[in-house]
Amino acid sequence: QGSRRRAGPTLAHARASRRAAMNVVCAGAEGLPDGAYVSIRVGETRRQAAWKPEQKFHFPGGVARNLHLDIFEKLGSAQVSLAGIGAWDGRQDVDISVTKGDGSRMRLGLNVEVPSSTEPLKETQQEKKEAAKKAVEYMERSGAQRLLSKMVQVLMVQQPEDPAAFMADFLAQQRTQEAQETSKVSVTVSAGTGLPDLSEHHSLLAEALKKDPSLYTSLKDRSTKSGVTFAQVVKPGIENKGHRMIKTAGVVAGCAECYSTFAPLFEAIINLRSASAASSSVQPRCFDYTKVDGAPIDAEGWRVVGVQVRVSRNLASMRFPSVCDFDERREVEKLLTGALLELTGELEGTYEPLVGSTSFPSRPGGMEAAREAQLEAKRALFYEPDSSIAISSGICRDWPDARGVFASRACGFWAWINEEDHLRLHVAEDSGDLRSALSRLSRAESALLQALQQLGHGFAWNDRFGYLATGPANLGTALCATVFAKLPLLSARADFRSTCRRLHLTAHQSDVGVWALSNGDRMGSSEVDQVNAVIAGCRELVAMERALERNEDIGCPAGGTFFAGSEQTSPRAPEWSDIPGLGDEEYPGFPVEECPERLPNLSKHHSLAAEVLRADPSMYDELKGRKTPSGVSFARIIKTGVDKPGHPMIKSVGAMAGDEASYEVFAPFFDGLLHLSHGGWTEQLRHVTCLEPAAVVVPKSDLASKYIMSVKVGASRNLRGVRLLPACSIEERRRVEQVFAGALSNLGGRFAGEYFPLARSTSFARRPQGMGAAEAERLSAAGALFSEPMSPALLASGLGRHWPDARGVFADTAVEFMASINDEDHLHVSVRRQGPDLCGAFADFCEAHASLEEALKREGHAFMHSDRLGFITTCPSALGSAMKVRVDVKLPLLGARADFKTICRALQLEARQGACASVWKLTYRATLGVSEASLVSSVLRGCGELARLEEALGAEEAMVLP
Repeated sequence: QGSRRRAGPTLAHARASRRAAMNVVCAGAEGLPDGAYVSIRVGETRRQAAWKPEQKFHFPGGVARNLHLDIFEKLGSAQVSLAGIGAWDGRQDVDISVTKGDGSRMRLGLNVEVPSSTEPLKETQQEKKEAAKKAVEYMERSGAQRLLSKMVQVLMVQQPEDPAAFMADFLAQQRTQEAQETSKVSVTVSAGTGLPDLSEHHSLLAEALKKDPSLYTSLKDRSTKSGVTFAQVVKPGIENKGHRMIKTAGVVAGCAECYSTFAPLFEAIINLRSASAASSSVQPRCFDYTKVDGAPIDAEGWRVVGVQVRVSRNLASMRFPSVCDFDERREVEKLLTGALLELTGELEGTYEPLVGSTSFPSRPGGMEAAREAQLEAKRALFYEPDSSIAISSGICRDWPDARGVFASRACGFWAWINEEDHLRLHVAEDSGDLRSALSRLSRAESALLQALQQLGHGFAWNDRFGYLATGPANLGTALCATVFAKLPLLSARADFRSTCRRLHLTAHQSDVGVWALSNGDRMGSSEVDQVNAVIAGCRELVAMERALERNEDIGCPAGGTFFAGSEQTSPRAPEWSDIPGLGDEEYPGFPVEECPERLPNLSKHHSLAAEVLRADPSMYDELKGRKTPSGVSFARIIKTGVDKPGHPMIKSVGAMAGDEASYEVFAPFFDGLLHLSHGGWTEQLRHVTCLEPAAVVVPKSDLASKYIMSVKVGASRNLRGVRLLPACSIEERRRVEQVFAGALSNLGGRFAGEYFPLARSTSFARRPQGMGAAEAERLSAAGALFSEPMSPALLASGLGRHWPDARGVFADTAVEFMASINDEDHLHVSVRRQGPDLCGAFADFCEAHASLEEALKREGHAFMHSDRLGFITTCPSALGSAMKVRVDVKLPLLGARADFKTICRALQLEARQGACASVWKLTYRATLGVSEASLVSSVLRGCGELARLEEALGAEEAMVLP
């Protein structure tokens, strides 16, 4: 009366855990009627008995992939004598009357027969030949020869201790798969029957056929030239009723021609699935990654933890995985691996067949266990499908033969072969840069297509449906762009998923606290349009998360642009004045002019400022009434830390200075911050400035140079006599721009360049509308352009007021010497170089810095500088040298270790993932108390240590950690 299919272990697991037999023991039950019978089938073996605790069912042949459970209720029983059957010519008719449990009676008639025996006929020689011929024909026609050959191949590779158990298990699994893939079609959807009853089915197929039954009658007898039938197309939706809340397509394509032969059905399903796809008669194509929005999704960076882009492709000349046979699948593997193994540069890699696959000559048993674990850790591995829909579709036949993963050596690029489609390409990055990911994917796809075309093959494409996939959900671009983001507050809301849907995003939780946000549509728009839609949608979600962090009501977006803290839902482009903290007004929240009488409750705040104020509550009362000579209050200093509670795992400073005098007027508070943020710094210590290239200590070994790809030296400076950006007026900010733009433009020589105000800035007379689009693109590509602050902490600080007025970038022609004006500090100057010459970059920086100081001095200006604290900066964490040195290194072996970042921290280096898996961006962690020359020396020493460890790993020597 009831049955339940239970998923079992995969084939690989079954091989690993095989035993001579398997026992199934009844451990407990609830809700079973009295006298219930338990029946369990494993493969072709069935065991049943009346229910009782500890009832054991024994199955020979080892661990199976699944079992089938039936629970029966006894209706009645009778015993019938067959003693006289021999006297009745081997036949006995029996009429049985059975009394049911409720007293009523049932009648059942049986015919019992015993076939008569005859002497076997002696075969002639000709008859033997005919029998052998029929046997060969049968073996070929039934596929038994291929099945046995495959079993022997796998047997030779695996060499199990119990070959009989292995073969029994192998054949049982093959029989189960064949039964699931073929028997139901002939029974449920035969050419001569009418439309099956779909009243309780919930797929798009069922919806389309119920809406228009003529689709079934007009298509049921059609087939493609390659032999794909309508029954095979609709099989998943006929066999699986589905769930009313999770509506699948219910159909699969078996070849490219399916989309023309069965076009009316696919059109109906697509119309139900997507309105945008239904309205588009031609699928657009645009893989030009340069048209992707390059602005960051999250300006703070920590909410977006990675991105991934993938596309699916099928060969136009081959049947798709849902119907292809054993030999076709191997031919697909041969063609695609040949093309993939021709990739060069950062895409170069190796092909790893799945464990148990015997199709790839150089790896007859599949990948090694260690490699399988590596790919699994990177989430680059795929597994045998176990859902009933996937099994019905036919994509898992002959598993795992001719299936595998191609993985590049240098970066996060991999390809799956013969999973759901012939090919699925993936690119993943730990940054939030979808543009970069799409560019690598585009290069890989283009190179593969070119290699295949040389062999006379290409990817399946249809002008109406786009790239043709096994499942209709992937039609169109067959592209999925995903952003992995942390949105703890927004995702906790009941309307989170509906909010994502309104932004045309799908959302599912990929890890603890991490959501995978992807494009919901594949058809009706191009690849670039879909990636840009994901970027825009995720940017909106991040803005909502920020608003929730400020305890603001975000409302619900209605398809337009979301503005944190406002009711604006118009689809117009955002005005900066609409966003609190970027217009003329102060950011709402804690006041900036006068402190409240009492300090707000900071018990749930996680900044360093909150920690200092909680440690000494009297400090607030002592400082709340003070102001600097230029009018900066303590309220402005701590506003960002009061407005933003922060995150317990990401502790920000929570305070910003308003002018040079802030560090003296509010010394008790800032000294407490510096003690926490700069390793025990005290008011008795003094910072030493040393901008002398000759003072750099260069390691004796030049080993690090072979691993360093590029270097960058930069430092922040502020103009004495002007308030810092959180507190300055629009006139002060324009004065800063005028002074620094003039000084930089007069440098000349190797540092000659041009000043480009940000677009729509009206403060610079020579460029009253700011830089143009082409200039912005060039500066952005070089990493020289900055954008408006979007994090709640920066907006609350006042840094973004009057955006983008009086802000811009100075750069030389090669964009190797650059400076940003009025970003977080008045000025940030940097020098970058390709290659390992950090000393040369530092020398150039020192020369440019000295020239700037001299130019300022001639005009009666100077940088803010303190004998105690070094160069004065807006954020206390940058005090001292205010310098940042970054080195991009390529460490394929050391960088792959789980403890790599720990090793870097021991060397006082901070490591962040670069453009690909083996490239890392290293920066030095300390500023206050470390001179500029010492900082560069420490970076050189740290890189040398990392190079030494990389060399040791390459030589397979023991690593001696620093």
